[in-house]
Amino acid sequence: MIKIIDFYADWCVPCKQYDDMLPRLTKEYGFELEKVNVEFNKDIADQYEVSGLPTLVVVQDDEIILGTIVGAYPEKRLREKLAEIIGEDLTKYTFEVPKIVEDQKERFL
Repeated sequence: MIKIIDFYADWCVPCKQYDDMLPRLTKEYGFELEKVNVEFNKDIADQYEVSGLPTLVVVQDDEIILGTIVGAYPEKRLREKLAEIIGEDLTKYTFEVPKIVEDQKERFL
């Protein structure tokens, strides 16, 4: 299982860029998301050698660090960076939205 650990602080303005994006992406890819506020968890931040915010640490099976992303990125670039770290095409993790059956389409318009 792949987990993204989001190291942030409440005062960090760039960190807020990930507030909506990361839950959506991790849900889409089927990854876990763990948020760690460095103000209250300095020991955990030190363990992962966090030196700037925001920092995303990509972990596999809760023990193997696949990579780290430091700084705030637009969604497209973040997806690219995650794909580079994981080393595979992330589209296999996405779920297709079912198409509306033609005769039911009017109910949703």
